[in-house]
Amino acid sequence: MAEVALSGRGPLSLASAAVAQGGSVVRREPRWTKPIVVLVLVVWLIPIKSYKLPIGLPFNLEIYRLVIILLGAAWLVCLALGSAQVSTGGRARVLGALVVGAVASLAVNLSAIDSAGLQTQAVKSLSFFLSYVLAFVLVSSLIREVDDVVKVVQALVLGAAAVAAAALWESRMHVNLFDHLHSVLPFLVHFGRSNQNVNGGALRVRASAQHPIALGCALTMCVPLALHLSTRAATAAHRRLWLAAAGLVLLGAMATVSRTVILMLLAMLVCAFWLYGTRLLRYWPMLLILAVATHFAAPGVVSHIYKRFTPKGGVVGQLDSRAGMRGSGRIADLGPGLSDWLKSPLVGHGLGTVAATGDSLAATPTSAVAGPPIIFDDQYMNTLVSLGAVGLISVLVFIWGSVRRLGTAARRTAGQDGALLAACAVSAAGFGAGMATFDAFTFVQATLVFFIIVALGLRVRAAAAEA
Repeated sequence: MAEVALSGRGPLSLASAAVAQGGSVVRREPRWTKPIVVLVLVVWLIPIKSYKLPIGLPFNLEIYRLVIILLGAAWLVCLALGSAQVSTGGRARVLGALVVGAVASLAVNLSAIDSAGLQTQAVKSLSFFLSYVLAFVLVSSLIREVDDVVKVVQALVLGAAAVAAAALWESRMHVNLFDHLHSVLPFLVHFGRSNQNVNGGALRVRASAQHPIALGCALTMCVPLALHLSTRAATAAHRRLWLAAAGLVLLGAMATVSRTVILMLLAMLVCAFWLYGTRLLRYWPMLLILAVATHFAAPGVVSHIYKRFTPKGGVVGQLDSRAGMRGSGRIADLGPGLSDWLKSPLVGHGLGTVAATGDSLAATPTSAVAGPPIIFDDQYMNTLVSLGAVGLISVLVFIWGSVRRLGTAARRTAGQDGALLAACAVSAAGFGAGMATFDAFTFVQATLVFFIIVALGLRVRAAAAEA
């Protein structure tokens, strides 16, 4: 019987070689770095919920979905051949709780969902939710070496830098390059909205994201990764390039004129102080440099951000306004949200039954007041109402438990691996804070970036424990 050597080969060639040879297979794990890098770049550069492939299916076949499906299929083949494994980075229980909670929320509320006509929305929401979990498991299972983690991190940062550059162009020229992607790639079908978001006279850039806040969130998470790559660079020139990428990504995030970006940066600073202590204080002049650079890169952004923190009547007054109406403030939503949750406290009312930014729900069984459904610009409240206490606890444990695990491992791990763990922990803490100000799980790009970063960080944590 012929024996097939598989070390270093791609996952698809692995499966085909086994079939062609019909012999025994050396069960060595193939390298999956390039397919994961492709997934990362697709997530960054092909706007989600805007472009699909021209294939007639009951759902929109977007490229990121196709990549995940192909990756999952190849992974399953390799699992069957014994040349791959399943890994959840030590998060199997909480991931299981998330999936079971999501499915249970729909099963318990099936009749209410049917009567409200929200079946399609519920199924779509469940599919998006499961795609996050699947992407996390794929990255956790397929990326095994720290060197491969670094390559994927480089792809994350380079993709973020390209999108940030487009965002700054959009800020200056008022043209979103990603709205015209189908003119360059004619095989893509554009079905999204080509609209601009203007608030207080300021254009809030969107680039490849679904919303300015989601863009700011996704870009901000990549700043610590870019800074880490600058410390890992082999030459001074490469170090300066990664530092320039970090600055570019941060400027792109600021161009969204989003308070969420500022909140995330503050949370990331707190996490960084936990990891590095007062050593960070020596870098405080960077705040002044950031303000000046932002002013020249995107004129007017600094003043508009200031105005968003100092609205007429104050921030608290703005957040406590329009209770029970569309566009209500986050504080004003707390009472109605808790009232809705108490109607189904354990598993909530089901995914897809709570109105979210960008979705159009004519009615929702969770509305506690008459009129338009409430949009909770707070993923924690959204999760509490839609998935109940089980879902919220699972989300909190996954996000902040991952921050704690990554941070603790960073403090115990010396060298560049410890610094990479710290960067991932800081990024995850930023996302966890940002979730309080927008319904994050509705925005696929930002959430996928978060799950990928956490999966990579936990892989490094496992490698450090094995060393």
